[in-house]
Amino acid sequence: MRKTISFTSVVAASLIACGGGNSSSNVDAKGSGSGSGSNSSCTFSGTTTLPGYNTQNSEAIYFPAGSDGPAEILFRGQLGTQNAFEIILNAGGTDWPTTFGPKSNIDLATSQDAGVATLGDPNQTTMEYTTIYVATAGTINVTSAGSANASFAASISGVTLTHYDNILSGSAQPAPDADGCTTMIGSASVTATEMLGSGFEGAGLQRADNVLLHRRSY
Repeated sequence: MRKTISFTSVVAASLIACGGGNSSSNVDAKGSGSGSGSNSSCTFSGTTTLPGYNTQNSEAIYFPAGSDGPAEILFRGQLGTQNAFEIILNAGGTDWPTTFGPKSNIDLATSQDAGVATLGDPNQTTMEYTTIYVATAGTINVTSAGSANASFAASISGVTLTHYDNILSGSAQPAPDADGCTTMIGSASVTATEMLGSGFEGAGLQRADNVLLHRRSY
């Protein structure tokens, strides 16, 4: 469902090539074994606090509807030194049947039109993320959204994100990882100007959108 996105944009190097950035997020080194959502093996744990996003560490991309799926908006921001935060909106469903616009109180636990995720542990060879946490609880309010060059603004609250398998890779259906790792985002707001999407994006992130953060089949 994801169209293609150019990683030559201003935020590309910081998100994918593990560049520096400002963030107070709680991001742990990933280890082995299983455990609770707050142990040291979790890529994200406890409370994740998003940084203040601007044109230097985030971007919003609008993808028009096409043969590969309905229109989509992707917001992506840098999280820590090498990870990322994402909001994904898809048109063609209940919340946005045709075009994007304001929409309040969307339940992230059940919506098939909106998703929130954190991405981590980029492969140092392919520069593709290998870990994804998806929102399994919480609310998103979209106060502004449209097509290319429109203003995008959204806020989230009470978000719980759970470590999921078989989204970025694998052939099985997406499911929570046995490690039980979770993280929470209490509240956050983002704004950006939507750019028109073009170029190429790695297969892992295309797959993530194809299942719309674990709720749609692929």
